[in-house]
Amino acid sequence: MAIVDQGGAIRVTGVDKVLARLDEKIKAVKFRTKGGLIKAGLLIQRQAQQKTPVDTGNLKSGAFTIWSGSPSKPPSVPSFSDKKGGSQDRSRDHAAALSESKAEANVLGNTGGPTVIVGFSAAYAIYVHEGIQGAGREGVKFLENAVRNNQRNILAAIQGEVSKETL
Repeated sequence: MAIVDQGGAIRVTGVDKVLARLDEKIKAVKFRTKGGLIKAGLLIQRQAQQKTPVDTGNLKSGAFTIWSGSPSKPPSVPSFSDKKGGSQDRSRDHAAALSESKAEANVLGNTGGPTVIVGFSAAYAIYVHEGIQGAGREGVKFLENAVRNNQRNILAAIQGEVSKETL
């Protein structure tokens, strides 16, 4: 509120309250943006898993979405097939990939805002995705195409969360 005193000087009061309320709103938008990014990340993961080639199912089972500030332990641990052996190694590799991605998401989240990482923990995921020699098939770009084919849905997920409350 602006007040004019007897000497003609204008004093503004309540600026601290306005700034505090604005700060609250900015934090709320960041929180809702993160929620939209998480929804978008899960959408990308689902779509990528649908297009992931399946031999034993380990590649598909190793998909993950992690975000800055996400729980230390994933809500569920995927089961890996023993068809070719080494399911314990794949479980360990999956846990390591999640831990590494969580650390990266937290660093990025602390320096650049909300962060979501979608990936696959199988060591051979990149070879299948890109069709690199030895993978036994042409690259199917299951993760890249999930992003490309869902650009509108990704933006809608973020926008839907951000617009839940207006400033």
